[in-house]
Amino acid sequence: MSPCNAADALVRRAASLQATADSADAVVRINAAEAARLGLNTQAQVTQGEAAVVLPVVVDARVPDGAVYIASARPGSATWRSFRSY
Repeated sequence: MSPCNAADALVRRAASLQATADSADAVVRINAAEAARLGLNTQAQVTQGEAAVVLPVVVDARVPDGAVYIASARPGSATWRSFRSY
C-alpha cells in the first residue's frame, strides 16, 4: 500500500482504493540498461544491514541511470541500499 492508501482504517478498507496500482506490492523498478549492467533478471535481493528481501524486478524507462525505485509503505518494502541479482 502506498502511504495515502494506508492512512487509516477507513481508507484501508476501501476496496476501490486498495485495487489501484498505488496499492500494489513492492517491486524494484529499474531501467533496462541499469538492470543489464547489474545482471538483474526477474528478481533482486535487496539488503540493508542484516535485513534482506527478494523483490520482483520491473523494467521501467522512467527510472534514471544509476538509480532504482522501491515504493515505501507497501508489503515487502522498507529503505534498502544495496542490490545484487538473485
